[in-house]
Amino acid sequence: PPYPTKPIPIIVGGHSDLALERAARIGDGWAVVTGPGQGAGLDAIGARIDVLRGFLAKAGREGAPFELLCQNMLGFTSSPNPKAPFVGPPAAIAENLRALAARGVTMVDLTVFGPPELVIETATRFAEEVRPLLG
Repeated sequence: PPYPTKPIPIIVGGHSDLALERAARIGDGWAVVTGPGQGAGLDAIGARIDVLRGFLAKAGREGAPFELLCQNMLGFTSSPNPKAPFVGPPAAIAENLRALAARGVTMVDLTVFGPPELVIETATRFAEEVRPLLG
């Protein structure tokens, strides 16, 4: 059977401080998420990343490679939604993707729920209208 050519990264989930400390101590990355009372949107995500960075420093891993995976809904509307950074017009979605990259997010998983036609339409629109804005 084929074997991995490099170690498979372990991405730790969870939104509590204990989960972030665990990710910093033993993980190769963190699945970025906010929990009840932690807010929603880019500011809340940034605040949790700041907490994580404190735990990484405490674990002696500051500046070491560490994956940040952010999963969020993707959808197109006429106006931005501050609580859903990837729901809005193409320019706002692109701006929010750049903002996450600036915070150190290394991978974004954009999800679309609905019938196959909606998924294909949304993915096509992303490729045609958002991707070119990212450079």
